[in-house]
Amino acid sequence: AYRTPESVKQYLNAEEFKLYSLIWERFIACQMLPALYEVTTMDIAAGDATFRLSGRRLAFDGHARVSGLRLAKGEQELPKLEEKETLTEKAVKGDQHFTSPPPRFSEASLVKTLEKLGIGRPSTYATIISTIADRGYVRNESRRFFATELGQIVNGMVTENFSRIVDSDFTAKMESQLDKIEEGDLDWVDVMANFYELFKDELAEAEDKIEKIKGVPATDAAGEPVPCTICTKEMVVRWSKEGKFFGCADYPTCKGTLPLDADGNPIQLTAADIECPECTEAMVVRMSKRGPFLGCSTFPKCRGTRAIEALKSKEEIEAEEKYAGLVCDKCGAPMRVRISRGKPFLGCSAYPECRNAMGAAKIDDRLANGEMRIDEELREAYFKERDEQMKRQEGIAVGRETA
Repeated sequence: AYRTPESVKQYLNAEEFKLYSLIWERFIACQMLPALYEVTTMDIAAGDATFRLSGRRLAFDGHARVSGLRLAKGEQELPKLEEKETLTEKAVKGDQHFTSPPPRFSEASLVKTLEKLGIGRPSTYATIISTIADRGYVRNESRRFFATELGQIVNGMVTENFSRIVDSDFTAKMESQLDKIEEGDLDWVDVMANFYELFKDELAEAEDKIEKIKGVPATDAAGEPVPCTICTKEMVVRWSKEGKFFGCADYPTCKGTLPLDADGNPIQLTAADIECPECTEAMVVRMSKRGPFLGCSTFPKCRGTRAIEALKSKEEIEAEEKYAGLVCDKCGAPMRVRISRGKPFLGCSAYPECRNAMGAAKIDDRLANGEMRIDEELREAYFKERDEQMKRQEGIAVGRETA
């Protein structure tokens, strides 16, 4: 403490002096009393108008005498004024300000807020964040959380039906009680009994409301009921992690579903002549994480699928045209373009009996060496089938009937 920065300055260069000064100031400041501030709100009357000024004034400098950290960045120190003191007007300046919403939570700011509210513990913060993301309640964009439609609905439902239980003060109190149970200061049976006494009443009342919400009839853009694609019974609105969809009201007896487009309208296939390649039954549009596809209407009895031509990738279409009529060099069956990890490759149509598969580069080499061949009859049949399929799908936009 006696070796002040000034006393050793002659032995140090500029950078060393700055570093030593910083270390010395922080060391001395941490041994001193904290600074004290007077938080002040001033109302200044000017005719019929009232101007309000809020801020703080340093009452005791304490550690700030050494550290120099008197005020936060951009903060002004208010002058000392007396009540009913007359002020002299120097100038009046008008600034326009717009109210803006608070910034969206990042992982760090969410954890900080949970700590401030007394919710959760360091060992549970990661689980809390992963749970709301895994269940589809939020999406993470640019390291910020945005509530999904599913998250907003779930939040509204639990807030309306379990308002006392999801209250932050109640949750913080429960966390504190759980800590006391761990320390042996409270009996866990009594704590749980008190909780369930409150919870069972709200749960009984909420179950009726939630069932009604789950059973909302599904309607199309015209407001007409949507029939199930499998059993023709009425469909209802349901939810999954991927969002809203229409499901058969007779679930789980019937597992018919319909995906929805961006406007919330059902995506339906109207071309009844598109048959399942496995069992020849009619196919319907289904939805996966990679988008719409054609699936057999008898699923899960038959798991046949087909790609929707209009939704095939450019690479897949080009590969199909280039290698149409290619014959497997192991069994002689036609080769088919498949997709793996978003990229096309060729596999034998006799799969799983024949598991021959290879990439485009390897096939090009074998074609050049004469090790593989393209059957012109199969090639002609491919283009004929494709043209017929395109004709059947005229008037169908992403599986939905056009006007």
